[in-house]
Amino acid sequence: MKNNVSKVLAVALTVLLAAALLVSCSSKYKTLENAFVKAGYAVNEDFTALADSIKSKLEKEEYAVEMHMLTKTGSITSVLIIEFRTTKELVDAYRDNENIRDLVRAAAEDEDVQKAYAKLVEKGFAKGNCLVVPLSIFYIDEITEIVKNA
Repeated sequence: MKNNVSKVLAVALTVLLAAALLVSCSSKYKTLENAFVKAGYAVNEDFTALADSIKSKLEKEEYAVEMHMLTKTGSITSVLIIEFRTTKELVDAYRDNENIRDLVRAAAEDEDVQKAYAKLVEKGFAKGNCLVVPLSIFYIDEITEIVKNA
């Protein structure tokens, strides 16, 4: 009887641990998308050439990403969200890829990757596994505030 209780307890703990890991690794894209939609942005379906170019460069470095562009309704103001599988991959890509560092150099010039990631989050250029790149210099403050508050 004790053996059966131990097995049930072990299975229950395994399921709880797996669920906790899934929750901790969940993407922040939907959270960001919802925040931008509330601020008047919409998903831009016409940017596939740019997305394919960035994705192919990152795939060469073995990073699987999803690309999302949202454009403010009635405007050309856009934001690019690069969604990595995990936050660790975002941090690794930031550390290993000079192009990504150049996209957000003004936000984080720190050589320590963890400090740089924390700075990206603090400045509104990252949330979880998503790197947010404002594509309009005039709306950087608005975009980073949306990210910080998402």
